Amino acid sequence: MKFSKLLLYIVLLLIIEFVLLYVFLELEDICRYGLSDHYFQFNFNKSLELSLTRLILYQPLVLLSFYFFLKIDDRSRKTLSIALLNLALYVMISLLYALLIDGASEFFTRSFFIFLVVSTFISPFIINRIEWFYKE
Repeated sequence: MKFSKLLLYIVLLLIIEFVLLYVFLELEDICRYGLSDHYFQFNFNKSLELSLTRLILYQPLVLLSFYFFLKIDDRSRKTLSIALLNLALYVMISLLYALLIDGASEFFTRSFFIFLVVSTFISPFIINRIEWFYKE
């Protein structure tokens, strides 16, 4: 995969993860509080903040890892491998930051961490539906 295509792939991963996180947060709030006490802007801002944090702190390591890892030829395993790599990198980097930053371990007890884990795993399968990436 060319570097420009890889960069676009990672940006699309982030966008899909942002959208999935937002949907999960909205569903959680609707289930907890109903539609009357619901704040769409708050969940949007929280999703955006988490996505931007991931862009700054996580993506340089993910970009390097993907660049060296994406040499697998088997298409069916490639998507699963990318999903597992994406998930493993996210969890490992999160654990590293939890060890280095005081109070960051609280992040793992929040529901949005689970939503981010699910979003991180699902996003490569969604991108795989785009024919341009499937051809590679």
